[in-house]
Amino acid sequence: NRATCTSIDSEPTGEGVYRTTTPLQAEGGVRLYYRIVAEYYAGGQAKLVSDVFSYDVLKAADVALNGEEIRVSGTASLTVTVPIANTGEQDSGPFTVHLFDVTAGQKILLAPEQRVLNLGPGERTAVTFACTGAVGGLRTMMVVADSAKAVREQNRGNNSAQRTRWVVMRTTGTSSQPVTGDGNFLLSIPPEAIPRHTAIAVSGMML
Repeated sequence: NRATCTSIDSEPTGEGVYRTTTPLQAEGGVRLYYRIVAEYYAGGQAKLVSDVFSYDVLKAADVALNGEEIRVSGTASLTVTVPIANTGEQDSGPFTVHLFDVTAGQKILLAPEQRVLNLGPGERTAVTFACTGAVGGLRTMMVVADSAKAVREQNRGNNSAQRTRWVVMRTTGTSSQPVTGDGNFLLSIPPEAIPRHTAIAVSGMML
């Protein structure tokens, strides 16, 4: 809808090949039109003008997360699986992914960072975190992809996502220690943590 014309000088690189003195710059997703004009002297000033050519500028990579796709599972240890997609038109290259607990308003790293070597255009992958030190209860987890900004992309607004889930950790007593012969403990599960039509079985041994 908008045409902007500009002239860019060129310089010889050898063997009759020329290149522009400054690179062409355009946002991804646009189409550039160009023609080549060769000026020379042959008994007088002369000029050759080519037909109009065009090429499409690919959109940059776009690493995207969706909080609704984050999966939390486990009992003795917590496993968090995060699908990641590249919705752009170029390779992402390598980048890291981090998992935080942000329940208390601070970013607490829950597991070592995971590394993705590359995502091609339209490709998806899943990153899995093993969290041995997770805390039970209503927890809000945040996943951040490419916090170092290693990927050249136009949209960084979808590089992080959150999900809040009840986390029920399996322990051996109220203080996470084996229950002694005269020990007792209280099992409390919030109703919101129990899906509908779910049976709960509690078993144990009395000596």
